[in-house]
Amino acid sequence: MISPEQHVEILAKDSERVSADIRQLESMVDKFIAFGVAVIGAGFAYGLQASPRVNEIFFVLPVALFGVYYVFFERMRTIVWLGAYKRALEDKINEISGTTVLKWEYLVQEHRGRADIIAVSVNVVYALILIGVVAYSWFKVRAIYSTEAFFGVRVDFVYTAVVIVLVLLLALCIRRWSTAYSPAYALSREMLAVSAKA
Repeated sequence: MISPEQHVEILAKDSERVSADIRQLESMVDKFIAFGVAVIGAGFAYGLQASPRVNEIFFVLPVALFGVYYVFFERMRTIVWLGAYKRALEDKINEISGTTVLKWEYLVQEHRGRADIIAVSVNVVYALILIGVVAYSWFKVRAIYSTEAFFGVRVDFVYTAVVIVLVLLLALCIRRWSTAYSPAYALSREMLAVSAKA
């Protein structure tokens, strides 16, 4: 059996580890998004300059950009899970201590919120980039490949179907990310045996 002080010390070390994991993931996401958007931008610029010789790039660019966003939301969901676990750790530390000593994750989730104007602004920019690349590529593919067929189906129809599937998958990714916190927090509290009143 360990003492309450040792228990708090173990939980505090775990909280520090989770904080480090969150910082590392945030840094990785920032670098990945910056690199991905830069590569897509360079490919788009190349496609505009090299058109009509290299129109195939307009097939690839939207798929690659959706891939960047899928990875972004997967990593952000992991960060949300880590944040929920860290909040449960704080709850357990507070419960063992008999007083509130930690409240950071509570403040982040309950008072800062996800609808912060800064976060919304960045997401609007990402959405505009996605819409711009997909729309331009779609119009380009329709103009060039509307008379060509792929296994008897017009190429522009195949491309449109692929884009629709990618949009639906992105919507599901966003939904999964936006609803991840509550179950992660509840499961973390259960795993740490945090009492209902803490």
